[in-house]
Amino acid sequence: MKRTLAFFLCISLLCSVFALPCTVATAATDRDGLAQEIIKDIENLGEITQDSITELVLLDKKIWNFGYQYGTDQYFYITNYADFTAAIEQYNALQKVDCTFGDVNDDTLVDAKDALAILRVSVGKQTVDHWHGYLADVNVDGVVNATDALMVLQYTVKKRESFAADETLTTPFAQSDCLYSVKTSELYKTTYQSMIDRTTEEGYAQTSLTGAYEGMFCRDSAIQIMAHMAEGDYEQARLILDFITQYHIENRYPYVLHIIYPGMFTYPSAVPQTDTTFFFLHAWVQFATTAPQTAKNKAYIEGSLEKVKEFANYYLNVGDLDIQYDLFLNWNFEHTRNTSYWESYDLLTNVYASQALHEMAEYFKTSDPTNANRWQTAADRIVKGVHENLTVELDGALMYAELRGRSHKAVNEDMDAPEQFIAGFSWVNLAPMGCDWYGADPEILEHTYQMYLTYGACRYYRNKTDNDYTMLEACTTFSLTNPRPIRTGNHIIGKGLAWEMMYCAKTGKTQRLETLASFVEEFCDTMYRETWVYAGGGADTGNQEQASWLLIANKTAFPKLKH
Repeated sequence: MKRTLAFFLCISLLCSVFALPCTVATAATDRDGLAQEIIKDIENLGEITQDSITELVLLDKKIWNFGYQYGTDQYFYITNYADFTAAIEQYNALQKVDCTFGDVNDDTLVDAKDALAILRVSVGKQTVDHWHGYLADVNVDGVVNATDALMVLQYTVKKRESFAADETLTTPFAQSDCLYSVKTSELYKTTYQSMIDRTTEEGYAQTSLTGAYEGMFCRDSAIQIMAHMAEGDYEQARLILDFITQYHIENRYPYVLHIIYPGMFTYPSAVPQTDTTFFFLHAWVQFATTAPQTAKNKAYIEGSLEKVKEFANYYLNVGDLDIQYDLFLNWNFEHTRNTSYWESYDLLTNVYASQALHEMAEYFKTSDPTNANRWQTAADRIVKGVHENLTVELDGALMYAELRGRSHKAVNEDMDAPEQFIAGFSWVNLAPMGCDWYGADPEILEHTYQMYLTYGACRYYRNKTDNDYTMLEACTTFSLTNPRPIRTGNHIIGKGLAWEMMYCAKTGKTQRLETLASFVEEFCDTMYRETWVYAGGGADTGNQEQASWLLIANKTAFPKLKH
């Protein structure tokens, strides 16, 4: 179909504004019935004016879907298809946006205001204020002018995928902090308030609001702490940090517990989960380095120093940093795969272990250089171990693999069950995105993401509307010789979605980020949830771990979101 630049711009922007991702709708309507429906819609267009954009966008989407299902050579079934293309040309002519860019508002100066005027016309009656965030100095010449606006317009209409090396690495989307909806704001506020409401005066914070999980999972609470710090709420963060720290000091636990259960006297699940300790340390260092230096904050930090050093040394002291792989063995890695615990050298545990040890080394390099050197040496060993033992070649380049290990289910069936190497795909492959891992190789990480999209994604989520989304499956199985996925999880998990949002915000994948934000908005009712299943619905609304990650991700993408 013939399209002018103006109409492509309209389609691109309006799909974002109306949260209508330009993906294929696989409606169960036969060809002739759908063709007749389109014919009637074309007949009902009436006079084409500058206000016709919504009807044209929706009709274009319907026709595009028809072409995808039945082939563009089947358009002859749409007997008045020529009337539709004529309507598009008529609309474009009314907009007068195909002219050479120049002074369009008679102020004699060709500047960003002129580009805004064109943008306003291109999106019909959409308020121009919505796009103010796109106008920024994108070529670091110190002046916000028409050159910047033109580059942004190129980006918007997909003529530019990124900015050159000598231009700013921050994309227009990242510079803009106003591109979120009322629904996105309400979801953030309601979910954040649930984090406060579930936390007692002592700092005990339960994981589940629905009863799906009993108790306070310390790993999940560490992520809630990070969500509070992202919001700038260090009082709430310290409350939970102090509870966990004091509980472990009083009960003499040398590593961070799996679960603390409620009751007149709290009691623990002492299952050692290596990743839990390092998630807590990662949160602690963030607090120690960014919290305001109030008397209470300083007192907490000083009172916790010896305990966090004990935590950092525990798994090194017991010998779980394997000599063969230079990776930590997590005896109880909690995984979606087989819904089982694993004895594994997994990517998530080792990413967070190396990140936390690296951060601890930096924090204590002056006050405790002996420990700092030990931790940094271990962190660097793990980075090396990941790149030597948890990477695999797929489609001609390296990607991060999921794990080496044995599930508890396999061990229960056969004590001599062999170790498996699992390349992916599951949320584990995305672990480096969650903490902006210092040891990540950007090319390997990008290839991992692209391979996940290629081989571990599904594009058939439907529930409330006809919108389709290509979303990363929480867990799939594939063969390196034939990477067609075998779906095993059949759902989307909150932390995987959150890490993908954070990565897209960091790397300037604007269109994908808008799709992910649209998905969250459409398929959350009141709060973020743990999972979304393809048949509709999902699990554990308000789940502490997943919801906290989505709070962090949305705050990263939309910095002006506020509780």
